[in-house]
Amino acid sequence: MSKLLFRCLLTALSATLVSSSLSYGQVDLPVHVKSALLLEAETGTVLYSENPDERLVPASLVKIMTLVLVMEYVKATNLELDTKVQVSRRASRIGGRQIYLKEDEYLTVEELIKSAAIFSANDASYALAELVAGSEEAFVQMMNDKAKVIGMKETHFVNSHGLPAAGQAGKQYTTAYDLGLLARYVIYNVPELFDYTSQKTSTIRDGAFFLVSTNKSLWKREDVFGLKTGFVNASGFCVVSTARQGNMTLISIIMGANNKQARFSAAERLFDYGFENFVLREIKELPEGKAVTVTAGVEPSAQVTIVHPAFIVLPREKSGALSVTFDVVQELEAPVFAGQPAGTVSFSWGEELTVNIPLMIANDIPEKKTLLRKASKIYQRVKTLWSSKYAGD
Repeated sequence: MSKLLFRCLLTALSATLVSSSLSYGQVDLPVHVKSALLLEAETGTVLYSENPDERLVPASLVKIMTLVLVMEYVKATNLELDTKVQVSRRASRIGGRQIYLKEDEYLTVEELIKSAAIFSANDASYALAELVAGSEEAFVQMMNDKAKVIGMKETHFVNSHGLPAAGQAGKQYTTAYDLGLLARYVIYNVPELFDYTSQKTSTIRDGAFFLVSTNKSLWKREDVFGLKTGFVNASGFCVVSTARQGNMTLISIIMGANNKQARFSAAERLFDYGFENFVLREIKELPEGKAVTVTAGVEPSAQVTIVHPAFIVLPREKSGALSVTFDVVQELEAPVFAGQPAGTVSFSWGEELTVNIPLMIANDIPEKKTLLRKASKIYQRVKTLWSSKYAGD
């Protein structure tokens, strides 16, 4: 499978998460939160959830979408990161956490990205929105359009930075589930964003302004590499965090914690639960050989293989107990081509989780050229032409 096709499949799959009853023991979060979600990134399997569909205020978590659109704009337009951006009057007047932009000041695109991703600067987010769309109003429309593409059905944006908007109370919202979709989209479509969200510190303005990440888990855990924090009074303390151990990447989402440290404690507790109790198993080949009967071919059958890669999340202590069910086409007529669909194979663990993987033909089987077969084809063509000519008589 080509890298482009694989990436397109991942983009399509990101529109859903795998609801699962997978569990192993109890998860006792150290603090009270309004909503929580733990999922495995490759498969989208939900490993833990608490009120995942409750609409909540996202605060600065909206900057994840802002940065997605900015990074995609940079890539699509081949914009150099050292391009200077002139700060507008409106951008200079955004309050809250900021880098104190001045009207008509020039910063590079990368300085603004770093400021939004690492430092969560509201004014930098606004300036980036204007860069991409010309106005924040137009940019917000892009944010909502992108949310629909990703499958974020319970999300609505009203600005690019997450501050409370005058007259917009309750109109900017999302859910932990939707943020899970967004985080998966970043991992597989905008991975360059993690070049910034994984940084603990950085500088702008030739080193004159120091940026310190708002994600304090970066200092506590080597496996954490992103993604974004958020807080306003209406939201409580929130974080979307990503961590990787071995071949498994987990996404931990906490919304509505009571204090700054509590969100990190809860997110890290979910990471511990996930990595300690689950494994990501890659299915590289079929457990047994399978073939499809081929009629009129130079060979009587064609071998079947799976479409790679294929993964399944399993409880660590049960990772070998998989049952396999095949649903393979019985017969194909030559010519048969490698990559041609051939059915599915299902791998399941108990009654809790099943992954269905497409099967395809592994090798070409040309048509057998015989005199009798050629004569038969000529006869069929003549019969078809004759029937069509005199069909109305």
